[in-house]
Amino acid sequence: MGKHLNRAKAHFGTDTSGLLEGGRYALLHTRSMEFDDLRPYVPGDDVRDIDWKASARSGGVLIKRFVSEKHHKILLVADA
Repeated sequence: MGKHLNRAKAHFGTDTSGLLEGGRYALLHTRSMEFDDLRPYVPGDDVRDIDWKASARSGGVLIKRFVSEKHHKILLVADA
């Protein structure tokens, strides 16, 4: 059992930062892909986050907010 556990640790113990965001590895942890809600635009916000359709409906500029995925923990339980 010990050698299988060591092999699993070697395989799953690799750095996975960025893998939750679009399934690709990223050196810098970028914004999440999972939408959370909208909030009013504040000067200095990234214009790529502006939700143009929601802004047109509301009459004010709205920014998309995303859920952070960098703190997810994965637990693998196996019964032999």
